[in-house]
Amino acid sequence: MIISKRVKLLIRERNKSVNAFLIDIGFNHNFMNDLEKGQNPTADKIIKMANYLGVTTDYLLGLSDSPTLCRFCCRSNKEE
Repeated sequence: MIISKRVKLLIRERNKSVNAFLIDIGFNHNFMNDLEKGQNPTADKIIKMANYLGVTTDYLLGLSDSPTLCRFCCRSNKEE
């Protein structure tokens, strides 16, 4: 599943272990195994992982190849 691949990559990029990541965010030690088996995480867990890893939920879900939002795409019309 794309979520588990991206999460593992991001964990490695931050020089963390999967176990340390799971402890930091308060998830069960079987969580990554469940992801790899295709179990879908709840929305609140996706949000928690994205916030911890500093990426968007769309990136974790495979809906975007960009881990962060484009600052030009999110400008408010109030800046005019």
